[in-house]
Amino acid sequence: MISNLNDFRSKFAEIAQIANMYQLEYSNLREDEAKNYTNYCPLPKNFLESQPNYEPVPEKFVKKFLEYSEEHLTDLNKTDQFFGTKYYFSDVLRPLYMEVGCAKLEKSCELKVKNSASKILDDQEISVDYVCIFGPYMEPADLDRIHGPPGSACVYGKADNGILCKKATVLEAID
Repeated sequence: MISNLNDFRSKFAEIAQIANMYQLEYSNLREDEAKNYTNYCPLPKNFLESQPNYEPVPEKFVKKFLEYSEEHLTDLNKTDQFFGTKYYFSDVLRPLYMEVGCAKLEKSCELKVKNSASKILDDQEISVDYVCIFGPYMEPADLDRIHGPPGSACVYGKADNGILCKKATVLEAID
């Protein structure tokens, strides 16, 4: 799953020319947080508002979102204006999140996306099996994006794929 999330982030960073998108690393701490919500369907509203989260959707919907983003590249903010700053994909695509943990839901959950993203997701019920939580937690900001060639604003260098930024090691963070 982590490779799918990083692939999604990489593709979006290339399309939207985001220079500071970090590669996600798996976090057992975030997984433990996500396990607290595996018996909810849909997720409780207070969780949705307080935890950066994402329920991975089938690849065809990710592809449609990326296609929409690419079609509206002439105005880099068009996607955000269409979906709003807090839209279905906003947490998974927030550049400064560096870690993720996911937990399998007790049973598949049918989601009905009820914002502008439903236009991309064909206004369909979508079956999801996991909930993921991102970190470290940050207060909402203007998406924290730095625009430019992907990977060009990495503080600690690029990840192996050359597109995403790598997270600081403990020694680098101390310097």
